[in-house]
Amino acid sequence: MTQAESADSRSAPYLWVTGLGCEALTPGERVGDRYEVITPQIWQDTQGAPPPAMADVVPDQVLPYLKSHPHRLHLPGVYDVILRGNEAPWLVLENAPINPRSGKLYPALADAWGSAPAVRQLSWLWQWWQLWQPLMALGVARSLLSPVNVRVEGWRLRLRDLPGDGGTAPSLADLAERWRSLQAEAQPAIVQPFVNLCSAMASGDCTPEQITVDLNYLLLKEAAQKPIRLRVAGAT
Repeated sequence: MTQAESADSRSAPYLWVTGLGCEALTPGERVGDRYEVITPQIWQDTQGAPPPAMADVVPDQVLPYLKSHPHRLHLPGVYDVILRGNEAPWLVLENAPINPRSGKLYPALADAWGSAPAVRQLSWLWQWWQLWQPLMALGVARSLLSPVNVRVEGWRLRLRDLPGDGGTAPSLADLAERWRSLQAEAQPAIVQPFVNLCSAMASGDCTPEQITVDLNYLLLKEAAQKPIRLRVAGAT
């Protein structure tokens, strides 16, 4: 990315929008005096810096984003809240998995999974697992079960938004079922331990602590088989 492209992405960022009814918007439509609709749920801030001021009253939907800030490497944050009278607000999210040059979403993990090497597949699973318990505590763990919501930017796993669990928290068996959908395209080196891990999660035969240990072991074992590549440069 050139300096000019980087400056443009900062001054007119692409944003992900969630909320009932926003899907009905059409490309080119304007929202207020600030946003242009690129696709129904991808907007561009035509004003850029400074960002909009947050409302004095914060809707409940905003709280999981605020509380999950320590995991911002993987999760979006609230950029703006569009209040709509008695209707549910629209949340405008920054740090969403959107390519700043094209304005398009990064690929879903399910689409990138089959072509990734084993160590990257395990790295994605590790990042996924590291988000599971924090998002469970915030009541938004179902965001990790949606195939279209879990995205990847190279090595990094990212979420599009954080929909609520609806009062019913998912279980480890639900996560295992989601992971099982990836087994057919897992790399041969990790297929069997991956199958075994999912089976243990589904049956309740392993604790969260054991899952952490097993995943960490598999990742380190696979990473240790990769050659170390160094690039050295010097200048006077």
